[in-house]
Amino acid sequence: MAKLDGLRIAWVEDDADALYAVARALHKEGASVEHFRTYAEAMNSLDRIGQSDVILLDLILALGNGVEEPARSHNEELGMVVLRELRTRKIETPVIIFSVLGDSPSIPWQQLRNSGARSFAKVGYLQDLISEIQETVGKSRATLPA
Repeated sequence: MAKLDGLRIAWVEDDADALYAVARALHKEGASVEHFRTYAEAMNSLDRIGQSDVILLDLILALGNGVEEPARSHNEELGMVVLRELRTRKIETPVIIFSVLGDSPSIPWQQLRNSGARSFAKVGYLQDLISEIQETVGKSRATLPA
């Protein structure tokens, strides 16, 4: 049995190279992956994203065509705006931050964790990501009412 058999993953990521390589590996592990390539696409698909088992969210996103720049603080990346809107809409799907920013001190990790996000650096190992997905989904399912 594949490690991620049957899991539905929503992935908000604008880096095409990362999408191809990692999504292919996640598919091999049994997951279905739906991609959202820009901030605009993610914001227009929040309900669909929320129906997944887990969300992989990049912090640095392209804005997208025809979209006005959202109100945000000077150091707030677009992925953080997506996370905030998910939680504002009471979408509690677990989120793993999957970003090249890794453990950068400029990122307010505590604020992200308080919003229900987990951290993970893109520059790393695929098996670590797969383990993080398994652990995050396992914890999420363990807290659901019987």
